[in-house]
Amino acid sequence: MSKQNKVAQRRPTIKDVAKIAGVSWMTVSRVVNAPQDVSAATLSAVLKAIDTLGYVPNKAAASLQQESSKLVALILPDLTSTIFHDMYRGLNAALEEAGYLVLIGESHYQIEREAVLAKSMAAWHPAGFVFPNILRDSRTESTLGQAGIPVCLVSDPDFASEHMVVGYSSLKIGAAIARYLIRMGKRRVAYVRATRPYTRNSERMLEGARSAAQEFEGCEVSTIGVPKTSPLSFDDGAAIVRSLGRPGAMPCDALVFVNDVPAAGAVFECLRSGIRIPEQLAIVGFGDSDLAAQITPALTTIRVDADVMGRTAAALLLARMQDPGSQYQTQEIGFRLIARDTA
Repeated sequence: MSKQNKVAQRRPTIKDVAKIAGVSWMTVSRVVNAPQDVSAATLSAVLKAIDTLGYVPNKAAASLQQESSKLVALILPDLTSTIFHDMYRGLNAALEEAGYLVLIGESHYQIEREAVLAKSMAAWHPAGFVFPNILRDSRTESTLGQAGIPVCLVSDPDFASEHMVVGYSSLKIGAAIARYLIRMGKRRVAYVRATRPYTRNSERMLEGARSAAQEFEGCEVSTIGVPKTSPLSFDDGAAIVRSLGRPGAMPCDALVFVNDVPAAGAVFECLRSGIRIPEQLAIVGFGDSDLAAQITPALTTIRVDADVMGRTAAALLLARMQDPGSQYQTQEIGFRLIARDTA
């Protein structure tokens, strides 16, 4: 059996490539990591050997040797969310252009899981770290602080932080929604949110809404808690409407959701129950997903340019990687209230 056939029966190594190409394994390493530093003839011989053997470089091992890598770690609470998905796409597109890959972990809004993910991903020696700072666990903060790598929080700029921050103001969004609903004649606005856990963003949004309501006489802002972990579903939104009772005796005349999906579920239940939207009940979502404009009546919602948010996070990280001594930055991404038929 030939040498190449024997190698084909197992995963080829850098030493196998070196033997086939007739060079040292260190030369193969230079071809993989710094091809500009080798001659054209050597480059051609090594690349031919790599192609023949189907060799795949071990980037994890290389990163451990260099104490860094071309990976950027990203922890998201929910991969199905329109905002988080679009933010990831923007982040990934910008980092790919710079030669980096994104390593993703999903916490499912669980503080314990987020802390474990942060610790596990830090062990890969990523070049940077991105995550939404909405649960605020001290163990995660400690892990990021000890990692000694650039960290960009996709978070509310109003939250104090020692890291780079890019995001939108939940306080301003809550106030904008409340003012809009009150000016269209609504007086009892209820914010719907999951209770396990209450996120920092939802708390801040509620604070903004209550502050804005104080500007108008006879208006109030309340909360409706759903005893489950985010994200809420179509059924959750429908169940909220059913719990309000019959039209004319409902405890609120407007519902605000922090996701378009349960908001759409509430719209569908109103249609089934004969509740007139927005006359008897106004409904506002969050995220401006494709669903929001397609349902009838079309959903009033909040639009945040999450793609720009992801690209901005990437730009801040890359700048910090190039200049470790630069000042940490905070950048606020704006938002728009998209007024449609439900409010």
